[in-house]
Formats: sequence, structure tokens, C-alpha cells
Amino acid sequence: MLDTETGKKGLIFLNDEDPEAFGMFIAWLRTGAVAKPPTVIKLKTMLPQAEIDRMEEDLRRRFNHHEETLVLLYCLAEKYDIEALANNTIDAIQDGFYEYRTVFGPGLLDRIFAKTKKNSKLRDLCVGANIIHMDRGCGQLRQEMMMTSLTSPDFFNHMLRWTAQNFEMFARRHREGFDVRTRDGFSMLKRSKLCPCHFHVHAPGNAHKGHEACIKKPMTCGHGDKDDDEAGNSPMQSFLYALASSLCPCDNCMKGEQDKCSGEPSESSENAVSKEKSTIDDDGWVDETD
Repeated sequence: MLDTETGKKGLIFLNDEDPEAFGMFIAWLRTGAVAKPPTVIKLKTMLPQAEIDRMEEDLRRRFNHHEETLVLLYCLAEKYDIEALANNTIDAIQDGFYEYRTVFGPGLLDRIFAKTKKNSKLRDLCVGANIIHMDRGCGQLRQEMMMTSLTSPDFFNHMLRWTAQNFEMFARRHREGFDVRTRDGFSMLKRSKLCPCHFHVHAPGNAHKGHEACIKKPMTCGHGDKDDDEAGNSPMQSFLYALASSLCPCDNCMKGEQDKCSGEPSESSENAVSKEKSTIDDDGWVDETD
């Protein structure tokens, strides 16, 4: 972080960082702790159901906003290689989702895969948490995972890699089960069920005491990612980028830059739509003679 000319002079410019995330970074420098998101409502007296519903909606909004800020804080830590901040932040993210009893939504997944590094531990956490909870048979979760595979092509490749490297987690889930009401059993969000280093970033020799052996590379067949293109994308990623580009008409998505999506149709796509409309007669039939 300080290995620059300005850094050596004691000057650090963080103009691109989110103000709230930067505020949490300053608080962490002072206290060494990262605030967890709000996850519960405490009532001293019984209130009308309408008021409780309003409070629950407000809690959901505050929870989502706090988790989004934590993700930005993690990206800041990852960007500047601040190991301790990254580890404290991912613990807060993990605890927040566990205590609120939910998993990562598609919007947040898109942001994580747009802003984090290719082998980010935060990617491991959100993929692992969502995949493990698919055993509940939730159709909405399956649909969200499929949609994220289209909107964030890196997600599908990472999901396959994580699955291939973590079959033991599926076995534990099968053996121990998980009760969503009591939260008994195994969950990737339940830190007490995992090694403290599981989603942490540690330089050699910096693992938690007694957990040095937990940091190990997963099995590999030796093929690696030899089929990746010059940009580091696998064939499947390239296919998904092309598919996602076809679904969004903006210039950035058509160039394969989904993280810069504007949602606004490009001039070429608008012309194509205009031409298509011009081939439709008054009865609504498409004239295919062209």
C-alpha cells in the first residue's frame, strides 16, 4: 500500500474508495474490529403486526446495505493487500449471513465477482454458502444461481472449481444435516464448524496457532487452466460472456465488459431493433422475406 512515490512520502490517495467503506477502514485502524451487520429486532412490548412488518423491512434494508459496505471494505483490503483487515471483514460478512439466516443474493454476487480478484476468498465464501444450501430444494435459489452464471460469467467457472475442490463439505452436510430453525448442523456460514483459516488469507507462517496445516493446496490433475485464452478466460467463460452480451444491448456488455454495464442500448442495437420493427406489418406478423 505504501510502495509508491506518494506512499513513501506518507501520502495515500483513496479517491476511488466508497466513503462508508473507508470510514469502516479508519474505525478498524483504531479498534482492530469490523462491525457486524444488524440481524435481529428486539421488542420490549408487543406491537401491531403492521409495525413489526415495517421494522422487519427496515432491518432487511439495513442488513443489505451493511453487507454491501463490508464487501467494498473487503475489496479495499484485497486491493492493498491488508491481510488482517481482509480476514476480519470476511468473518463479519460470514457471521452476518449466518445470524440473519440467508445467503448471498444475485445482486451482491454480481458486485463481488465484478470487484474481487480471480481467486478471492470472498468468492469462495459466497459460492460455497449458496451451493451447500441448495440441498434445501429452493427453486428461487437455483434460479438466482443460474441468472448469476449469465450476468457474471466468472461465477460459473468459480462454482465448478469450488465444487471440485470441496466434495468433503458436501459429505459433512449430508452427515450432519442443517436445521434452518435451530441452526444445528453443518453450514459454510457457521464458523465454529470450519477451521478459523478456511476463508482467510495468510502469508506463509501467519496461520492461526494450531491451524498451520489447514492451509494446503487442493488436489489437481495437473491440467490446470491450459485452455484459458490470453485474457485468462476459460472456453466456458468466453461462451457465457458472449451469451450475456447478447442479453444486454449496451456497448460495454457487447464488448464483454459486464462489470461496466450501463443498461442503455447501443446505437447499433437500436438500429437493429428499428429495422426489425419495420418488418412487422399491421397485423403483427413478421415479414421474413428480407
